[in-house]
This record gives sequence, structure tokens and C-alpha cells, in this order.
Amino acid sequence: MFAKDFSHLYSDECNRRIKDKLSNLLLLAQGENVSFLGNGLPQSKYFPWQSVSGTSPIPPFTNGIASTDETKGTASYEIMKNDLKNSSIGAAGENSFNLARGLQYQAIEGQPAILNFIKEHLKLIHKVGTHYQDWDVILSLGNCQAFDSILRTFCNTGDYILAEEFSFSATVNAAKAQGVKPVSLKMDNHGIIPEYLEELLEAWPQDLKKPKLLYTIPTGQNPQSSSLSSERKQQIYNILQKHDILIVEDEPYYFLQTGEYIPKSERKEIKFNNQQEFIDNLATSFLSIDTDGRVLRMESYSKVLAPGVRLGFIAGSAAITKKLAAYHLSSIMSPSSFSQIFLNELLQTWKQEGYIDWLIGLRHEYTLKRDGTLDYLLENMPQELIDNDVVRINPPVAGMFFTIDVNASKHKNYNGDKIAMEEYINNKFIEAGVIVAPGSWFEVGSPDEISAVKKIDDDGYIFYRATFAASDLPQIHEGIAKIIKVLKAEFWRS
Repeated sequence: MFAKDFSHLYSDECNRRIKDKLSNLLLLAQGENVSFLGNGLPQSKYFPWQSVSGTSPIPPFTNGIASTDETKGTASYEIMKNDLKNSSIGAAGENSFNLARGLQYQAIEGQPAILNFIKEHLKLIHKVGTHYQDWDVILSLGNCQAFDSILRTFCNTGDYILAEEFSFSATVNAAKAQGVKPVSLKMDNHGIIPEYLEELLEAWPQDLKKPKLLYTIPTGQNPQSSSLSSERKQQIYNILQKHDILIVEDEPYYFLQTGEYIPKSERKEIKFNNQQEFIDNLATSFLSIDTDGRVLRMESYSKVLAPGVRLGFIAGSAAITKKLAAYHLSSIMSPSSFSQIFLNELLQTWKQEGYIDWLIGLRHEYTLKRDGTLDYLLENMPQELIDNDVVRINPPVAGMFFTIDVNASKHKNYNGDKIAMEEYINNKFIEAGVIVAPGSWFEVGSPDEISAVKKIDDDGYIFYRATFAASDLPQIHEGIAKIIKVLKAEFWRS
């Protein structure tokens, strides 16, 4: 079975893009007795790096992934310029590539060794290939750049896309900068409400083009920290399938799944008996239920390894990834070779089992951070503020954020202007020495012609996004104490 043809959704820019004939020259150069005088490839003898080296922990991570006292279980690798045979002292073996090769112009899609690892990973986690076989992967510079390439491939100026009511501002702004109009979707504590989505699309004005795609952060949503259930994902998929709309699932927090928050008095440590149990416990992805090839999954190594790696990937229908590669050819070419070299060395050394072991350790760390944050917040927030509908706290089940909802209408000086009240309270937080992100900074909104069709109800609440990722628990508790002090001063009635 093969993916459906979505070429009717391609943008004008995509359709105008012609195949670059120079990209074929490297393939021709692989024949025997070929004198290659085609592309402008500098000789490796002019590369100034003779070798690069690094060390990394190797599984099993017996003392935890954050341990600083690990005295054994370390892999060292030195990648030489020309000697591939001895280029790795680690376990990457034949999947290593030397600097002469690695620092040259790369395949637009990415190094084959990395791509093969990612494909194996996707088969393992998401059972990719079950519903259609013509799928592929292309590397990106992280999810922001990945989304930019998808926008350019599918959207023209004036086109509509769907997005969560509050969403990651950088991606939404990228759409607006290209003249694409985001339309916000009503959310609750569990993400997009399918019924709202269906009503919006059924009532869509006949004189307006339907949206091309839905952009969503399904797991540990940023900023609202909600996570879509398997049931909701299937409902959303069915609705978008009916209306011929693509799904872009942005999943940087997918492996930061912490499970339901359990009060400290009832809590038991969750341990997985084996890796398959961990995999089975992961949330169902849109990619795993995709029967048409209408899902493009963006993943990044920013949150699971390090943001500065600036490396991620897009997985989806091979026909679409080819179009994305055509855009990359005239924009980023390919991600940094240094990043590819070191990521490859790490992943090939760990292998699939070691990488899963790392992800299990990462989940454990973020679960401890989430639990320690929520314990302190719920234990110290005055019950009066909760009972009087002033404050709502929604424990996340994934990601690195939590939100504090504040009922603006409960403030004595509230005059109906939620944004003004949000800014007022935020300034009080800053004066108290704590930094959070006001919810309005992430508001997507809808163009007038659509908002009139389906308006999102206003419940009077504002919210502030905070993270438990950036600091240790004592610093997090200190910040929460400052937040509570401000809320007590502004809303306390005793």
C-alpha cells in the first residue's frame, strides 16, 4: 500500500521549483574510471581540522543519566581526517565517517548512517511502514526550520492553517510572516477539542479555501502542557481526512512523558521491566495511525540531547520529503556536518537499545522534576484561592512546562481588560524576582472572516507558563514561593 497523492496541496513556490541538475553530478561521479570535474567540491587536504574527539557515557546508565560520579562506562572517539578504519575508538564501527567525507558537502537528506538509525527508531517506536510503505526521512535544523520548509512547500500567501488556541510563538510567527493565516482551535486540559474542530470545518465559508494543514504539539503542548489522548488523535485524524487536510505533528517533548501526577502520599516509583514495556507505554502518535501519508512528523534532538546540536528530522510520505529536499537544496543544503558527525558517533555507539535506555533515564529525571514542582505548588498554594475559583492548577502528563491559570475577573481592579490585568500581574511577578511567560504571548487568534464563524468562548481566565526544566528543584521552589506571594497579595480576601 502506498501513500495518497497530495500534490494538489503544494504551494505555488513548490510547483515553480525545478530540479537542480547539478545535484545529479555526484551520483554520476560514483562510476568507475570517471574524471570528476563537475561540482565545486574543495579537496579535503584544504580542511584545517585533522581530527576531532569526544567522550560520552554508554549504557546502562546505572547511576542515572544526570550522574556526575560515573567512573566507568564512557566511550571515547577520535574522528580522523582520512583514516576511516581507525576513526572511532568507540563502537560506531563501519557506520562512522571520517572528516574528509563528513566535512564535505553532504547529501541533502542527511548522512545515510544517521537516516538509517532514525528509520529503525521510527519503526520501533511508531511502527512506521505498517499502513503505507513509501515513507522517508529528511534531516532538519530542528523543528522551527522543519516547519518553515513545510510551510513553504504547501502554503501560499492568503492560505489558512489550523493551530491550537495557544501555540509556540516562533512557528506561528513564521506562518504569519509568509502571509499564511493561522486559525485557532479551542482547547481544554487535554488539547484540541475534536467537536470544535469538526464544527469549524463544517461551517467553513464556501467562498474561502479550506486550510491546508493542522499544526499541533500533541505531547506536552507548549505553552499549555496538555497532551492529546489516542482517542482524540483518531477523532482529529478522521475529521482532517474527511476535509483533506495535512497534519504536522511537532513532537520535541514526546519522550518527556511523565504520566499522571500522583499525590506524594499515594505515589510509587514507576519502573519499566524492559524496554518494550517503556515503548508500549508511550503515547500513540499521529504518524502511527496515518493510513494516507497525510502526517508529517517533526522531531528534534534539542530536548532529548542538547539544543545546540540543531538537528532534527521530518518523517512522512516519500513524495513529500522529496519536495522538502528540493527546498533544502536552495536554502539550508543540509544540517551542520559537525553535528551530524557527533550525533552519528553517539547514536551508533549507543545503538537502538542504548538510546532507548537514555530516553528511559530522561523520563525518570523529568518525572522527578515534575513531581517535585507540583508537590510544592499544591502544598503551598492557599486553598482559599483554589476554592474561590481564583487559581487553577493543571498537572501536566508530559513536557517541561506547567501553567497557573488566574481568574482575572476576581481582581478588585479588573475592568474587563484581560490583557491589561495579565500585564499588571506579570509586572508584579517581575518585581518579586520571578520570570514566567504570560499566556497572551502565545495566543494564535483567527482572522476576522473566520473568527466570526466560530468564536472561542472567553472564560475570564489568564494563564502564565512556567518551566521545571531550566533549574534544580530548590530554585524552582523559590520561584513558586514568589508567585504565590504575589497572588496572595493581589487576591487574598482574609
